[in-house]
Amino acid sequence: HIPVNTEHESNISRESPLRELGLFVLCASVFLVSLYLIIGFTSDLLVDQISLENESKIFKFLKKTKKEKYKNKKMTIDALNTSRLEYIFKQLLEKSELKRKDIAIQVYNEHVENAYAFPDGNIYVTKKLVEMIPEDSDLAMVIAHELGHFHNRDHLK
Repeated sequence: HIPVNTEHESNISRESPLRELGLFVLCASVFLVSLYLIIGFTSDLLVDQISLENESKIFKFLKKTKKEKYKNKKMTIDALNTSRLEYIFKQLLEKSELKRKDIAIQVYNEHVENAYAFPDGNIYVTKKLVEMIPEDSDLAMVIAHELGHFHNRDHLK
């Protein structure tokens, strides 16, 4: 083996490999953050251009998909708590600036504490959450939060 003078070798860097790795990671990070911000701002601008009718068409398939997915599962509706939440929900909806009025709310007999806003216009609250929150004013805050997802059109972003 004959040693080679590495000063003029084009494949060997004169800098430290760790410094080059750090520079690469920094450049890649800046690129990815920039890409993320550009996509975020662009989607915010485009969402305002989508009409409520087109939004409804986009997410119409969810109702069919959801029915097919859960047709064999026993997701029972808690009618008593649903009527309680519907009363709060209607009051909030009347006072809101929401343009979309085809939103419905239901309470499901689930053993987790959660509420969900689906793009197809349904808000689902679990019975466990309703039982944890005895005050109507506190439930109104939960429902208002879910309505905020529709107001901000978060499902399109």
